[in-house]
Amino acid sequence: MMNKFYNDLYFVIKREINAMKRVPAATLPAVFIPIFFFFVYSAALGTSTQFLGQSNAYTFYLPVSILLSVSNGGAGLRMVSDIESGYFEKLLLTPVNRLALLIGSMFAELFKTTIQAILVCLIGWVAGASFGLGIFGVIAMITLAGSWGFVFSAIGYTIALRTGNVQATQSAFVIFFPFLFLTSSLVPIEAFDGWFKVATNLNPVTYVLEGCRSLLTPGFEFLTIIKAVATIIIVGMITISSSFMALNKRII
Repeated sequence: MMNKFYNDLYFVIKREINAMKRVPAATLPAVFIPIFFFFVYSAALGTSTQFLGQSNAYTFYLPVSILLSVSNGGAGLRMVSDIESGYFEKLLLTPVNRLALLIGSMFAELFKTTIQAILVCLIGWVAGASFGLGIFGVIAMITLAGSWGFVFSAIGYTIALRTGNVQATQSAFVIFFPFLFLTSSLVPIEAFDGWFKVATNLNPVTYVLEGCRSLLTPGFEFLTIIKAVATIIIVGMITISSSFMALNKRII
């Protein structure tokens, strides 16, 4: 039984990745938009390194661009396209494991967003971002960001399975956008006060961003990393559960 599940999982992942390879240009917006913001904000606050608490502005804004990239992968769009075309229903008539259809798609999305994160990281490095923890910090940051992208992608799949509508599925990124800017994405969290500081502290994206940012600075901020990992786990429990429920509703 488990062998069949893994075989089906492999089939779905391979199918999704092959589809991505056929249209590689589809990933360009998910890289271009974060890089655009990266250079704009780094240039605007390039002389404020002491205020930002980093060696340079590139280092401060790189994690923001990486999180923006992994959350902008278009999760669920291919699945909703299959639903609209009727192909998804045809798959349900085959012996393929239903759970593998969803999990395989999500892992393929993880593969794509990880590549996007690596590309953004390379561009940031060329621009002048510094990596205080070396290659270990870079790998850990991409892993953390990729994990966030994985749990966030479940929102796109939930919307796709619930609505079967492309326009509704595309709104998943719109959901994330305001959350990203209700964080320390532009200035350090110490600069906030009033309602904005309260909103920032309640925002789960804040802890993921701070975790990624801490992996670019010298010294290992263990508590910050733990908060980021815990946030991803808690959010993942909610989003992935909702995607499973949406799948069950679609199948019934």
